[in-house]
Amino acid sequence: MGKGVIGLTWQRFAPKEYTNAHFYFAFWVLKPNGIPFKTEDYIVTKDGYEFKYDILAGHNVVIEHLGESHQTERRREKDAWRKRILERDGFKVLEFWDSQIWSDPAGALAQVKEALK
Repeated sequence: MGKGVIGLTWQRFAPKEYTNAHFYFAFWVLKPNGIPFKTEDYIVTKDGYEFKYDILAGHNVVIEHLGESHQTERRREKDAWRKRILERDGFKVLEFWDSQIWSDPAGALAQVKEALK
C-alpha cells in the first residue's frame, strides 16, 4: 500500500464520522497523500443543475462512492445522466463502489492521481 494508505484496523480508532467510505477515503487516503479536496458540497452546472458530490479532488475531479442504493436500475440511470452532465461541463467523474474503497484504497488513490494529471 502507498504512503498514507492504511489497513482496515483504522475503524476501531477513527472518529464516528469517518466510518463511511467517502470520509475514510478523503481523510485517511487523500489527505495524507497531499491531495486537496472538499467533501459533500454542491456543483452548479452551466445549465443550472445543482449536484451534491461526495468528494471534489483538486478543482475538477468528482469522486462518487456507490453503495447499495446505487444498485437499482433507476439509480444507475440517474447516476449515468448526472455523470454525462458533469463530464460535459469539464469535470472528471470517478465512481468507486464502497467495497473498492475498503478493499483497495491504494488502487482508488492511483486512479485519482491519474485523473488529476
